Amino acid sequence: FAQQYYLRRDRKRFHEVSVLFLLTQPPSETRDIELSYRYLLLDQPVRVIEKLAPHLRGKPGDPEGLINLLRRAHFELGEADEAEKQIRDAITKFPGHEPDLKMQLAMLYDQTDRFEQAEGVMLDILEDHPDHAEAHNMLGYNWAVRGVNLERARVLIEKALADDPTNSAYRDSLGWVYYKMARFEDALRELKRARKDKDGHNPIIL
Repeated sequence: FAQQYYLRRDRKRFHEVSVLFLLTQPPSETRDIELSYRYLLLDQPVRVIEKLAPHLRGKPGDPEGLINLLRRAHFELGEADEAEKQIRDAITKFPGHEPDLKMQLAMLYDQTDRFEQAEGVMLDILEDHPDHAEAHNMLGYNWAVRGVNLERARVLIEKALADDPTNSAYRDSLGWVYYKMARFEDALRELKRARKDKDGHNPIIL
């Protein structure tokens, strides 16, 4: 327990120092996204909103990155309705980023246990963008958690892995599907591989 305490303390200090360094850099969207990520890790969601909301009123280069962090900040503050409004406004304002912004809406529904609504959004994404790897993975995982459409879930997650074989989140999803299918040997194999691949490409989803 003492070791875990010191590890947590050291991580907190690292993030605090990172914030101080970033604040010395010229203001930019990229800087504010990195700064807000640190604020989330330091349990300061209000600062995230203060930093990022103004960028959405302009012409951001990464609206999906902004919305991802804002969604998480509003969720931590118990403001799911505000997060949903912000995401829907962004979908309308930035049509070129529609599929990835809709993924943020699906993630919000998933966070708030509205699984069927999340499923509907992901099916809508895949209808227009059938090669969207994150939607394949998230829909497959959604079904696995609910214990439905397990064979279809496996196929979807394997499509995501074909697109990004080193993604440990996708590999973990496949292991979870196998677990729900009572294919425990396969589940253990994939979960071990996910742990081995954890230093590979593993984007933040929730």
